[in-house]
Amino acid sequence: MITHYFKIALRNIFKDKIYSLINLIGLSIAIACCLLLIFWIQFELSFDNSQPKADRIYKILEVEKRADGLHKNDWIRPGIASQLKKSFPEIETATVFTHENLPFVYEEGKEGIMADYATTTPDFLDMFSYKYIEGNNIKFKICFYII
Repeated sequence: MITHYFKIALRNIFKDKIYSLINLIGLSIAIACCLLLIFWIQFELSFDNSQPKADRIYKILEVEKRADGLHKNDWIRPGIASQLKKSFPEIETATVFTHENLPFVYEEGKEGIMADYATTTPDFLDMFSYKYIEGNNIKFKICFYII
């Protein structure tokens, strides 16, 4: 029975070649779009799953209403983390992570270098588990590391 279906399909493909080609191109584009969409959704859902406490980590965004619409910003004021910990006893740790680019110029009028640096609070080391290349997890008031 199935061989009969294949024979009919092949006869129709060879009978109307242009129509069959258009259908096959459309089918291949649709399958490619579906696969790309599946891979993109899988990537978005797997964000930060490398951390052991990934199911308990949340990111807070600030939403501003401007004249040209709503703008989401991941930078929030540093005092928010401590206020959240005081207000909600369910929050175990809260940290603030800032990332900046600063130019370092050694002499007036000469080009310097751009340095990317990040600062965070000590709770960062409790929330995320990173392997240490050198040293240990001594808590500092502010941790600096190069990105």
